Amino acid sequence: RAQCHPVSANTHTRTPALAAVAMDCGDVVEMPTGGKATPGNSAQVLLHMAGSLGDAETQIRGLRSLQMMLEFGPSQQLALCSAGAPKAVVAAMAAHGQDAALQCHAAVVLASLAQGNKETQAVVLAVGPVEPLVAAMRACLGGGAARAEELHASCAVALAALCEGFPEGGEQICRTGGAEAVIEAMRLQTADGLVHERGAEFLAVLAAACRSPSPASGSVLSGRLAAEAVEAVAAGMSSYAEDADVQIAGCWALRELVLTGGEAILELDPGTWADAIVNAMRRHPAKSAVLERACQATAVAAKLGDNPRSQLLGLGAAELASRALQLACKRDRKGGMRVGCDSLASLGLSADEGSEEVAPELLEGGAVEAVLQAMRTQPQSTALQESGLTALASLGRGPAGRGAIRQAGGLEVVQEAHRFGLASSAALLRALEPEASAEAAPLPAPPPRNETRA
Repeated sequence: RAQCHPVSANTHTRTPALAAVAMDCGDVVEMPTGGKATPGNSAQVLLHMAGSLGDAETQIRGLRSLQMMLEFGPSQQLALCSAGAPKAVVAAMAAHGQDAALQCHAAVVLASLAQGNKETQAVVLAVGPVEPLVAAMRACLGGGAARAEELHASCAVALAALCEGFPEGGEQICRTGGAEAVIEAMRLQTADGLVHERGAEFLAVLAAACRSPSPASGSVLSGRLAAEAVEAVAAGMSSYAEDADVQIAGCWALRELVLTGGEAILELDPGTWADAIVNAMRRHPAKSAVLERACQATAVAAKLGDNPRSQLLGLGAAELASRALQLACKRDRKGGMRVGCDSLASLGLSADEGSEEVAPELLEGGAVEAVLQAMRTQPQSTALQESGLTALASLGRGPAGRGAIRQAGGLEVVQEAHRFGLASSAALLRALEPEASAEAAPLPAPPPRNETRA
């Protein structure tokens, strides 16, 4: 996350009574024993900020002091919110709207106050921080402003903290133009991918928040805005293709936006964003975090319909997802194995439920072998075995798919899953066993599920 400039490590204990004097001398206010916020020292900082609202340097020193206090954990969030810190930060932003340095510091403090705590999120939102954050971003959209890139990234972090797991925050941000401001900032050409990374993370968090039972936020993000967000994310991934962090954030955002945007996403050319997902895997073949996020995005995107699925397959998603799954097996990454199986299962779907045709790209790209390797690697993981069985069922719809599974030794793997009581193995096992054998001996019911499996 974008951070304030580090404070001096050469600190020492001061009493709260000296806080105002320290700020007058140009220093960051240092905390008493333990560095934690107390009614004494936090009040001194906030009173001094209120008394010198027109002095930007005083406000910056106060913001840096608040950020130091917030570095000592969640209890400090509650203490500072109770003391009125959110209101002081918003007041500083309103009084110095053209000071990019101050706006950066303020955005970071707002993010720290709200992050991961619904109680403090509500307190911060109540003082109206979204409007000044959006105004600060828009003031620098013309380019040329010093620290514009840092400011945009910091504001995106703050907006994300205000709506993470908090639909009310998502609604307020959508109503106030926060999403549009971040998208506009992402469209600017910047020296590196920081704005795109932070912007994509914000869009992912916002999209997830807007999927909560909240009609107001969902309707705002499900149309034009979701489509514009997808285009901005895909463009950023293309511009910063070698930046793994941008790819991770971008794939995360695409997954969440596709889940939230629904029909609006189908109106876009799927080649644009499908290419971004596939290229992330192609350019970062050894980065597990990139591959896993890309597999998650692929699994969701492929379920949109035959057109997006065909685009992904044509771009090589099947082979790349299979390689990602094999790498997860090699590194014993259980989560990576699951998302790899999920992506191959989605790529093997068809709009025609009765179809027995499996895309040749899946069989030729090593999908069957990769899924079986994952199931053999983690035989005691019920969740992974279920994901693997789902993938095999998708890949084994037709004679060619079932033949590929049998040839790769899949029958034994499915039989083993059946012995452990996985009910989803029964239908697949019937399809894989030779017809004569199936007629001669009906398949026994699976035993009770072993609850000790991981």
